[in-house]
This record gives sequence, C-alpha cells and structure tokens, in this order.
Amino acid sequence: MWSEVIRVMQTKSRLYDNISAGVANWIGAGSGMRGVGFNFSASGKYGRAEIYIDRGDHAENKYVFDQLLAQRKSLEEAFEGSLVWERLDHRRACRIKCETEADMFERNDWPSMIEFMTDAMVRIEKAFREPLQKLNADVRSRIFEAESDGDTP
Repeated sequence: MWSEVIRVMQTKSRLYDNISAGVANWIGAGSGMRGVGFNFSASGKYGRAEIYIDRGDHAENKYVFDQLLAQRKSLEEAFEGSLVWERLDHRRACRIKCETEADMFERNDWPSMIEFMTDAMVRIEKAFREPLQKLNADVRSRIFEAESDGDTP
C-alpha cells in the first residue's frame, strides 16, 4: 500500500519524493525540524496523515506540541479543517492528526483511504511547514528540564 501512497503523493507534493515504501504500519517524511515528521499511518481500523513529534525528550516534545496548540486556530484555518490534537501525556511523543476509518488490509478501501490521506497530508504540510521552521529556531535555543511526575526524587 505504501508504494501507492507515495505514487499518489508525488502527484500532489514533493514531500515524499525521496521516501521508499517499507513494511511498518507507517511511513514518514521530515518536516525540517529534528524529531518532527509528516507521517502516514494505517491499520485495520484507520488511515491517517499526521505530524508526529518525538524528539527523544518528553519535556521538549510537550513544549513543541504546546507551542503548536497555541496556534491551533490559525493552523486549522490554513489546513482548512479541524485536526485531532493528542498531547499523549502518558507517552513521550505527541501527535496532530487527520484520520478516516479504513482497513489497510482491505484492498477495496485503498483508493478512498489513499485519496483522503494524501489530500490531508498536502494540507498539513502547507499549514505547518512555516510555523515548524519558526519553532525550530526557538526550540534549538532552549534548554529543557526533565518533567517530574512526582515519583522521582
């Protein structure tokens, strides 16, 4: 399926020009900010386009997410729709996604799922590319302290 996603994406954007299909349930392209990817993900229940934030540090990931969340209104206006914002406090990473119900194991679902996902990704890239570039400079200049959940001394 990923080969087809990449082929369709290449008719809409250059974002996935240098990406190869793999066997995982996701594929990703860089955003220009370390640890922040423009990813596609699929399972037996959904197909989605997302921004996945995992810079390797819990506090840093939450900071990046919160800075984007503060721009939610303008980002969703640029996206031309609503997104699902998942801070995922119980995990290290965060995600911002656009998702549809679909089954990647059902070939009959592929055309509509791929169209939905690639359209969403083009709009996500358009909306987030510049804000991520600006945020990148800010994040690189900060020092992040590990967040304490009260369990560690």
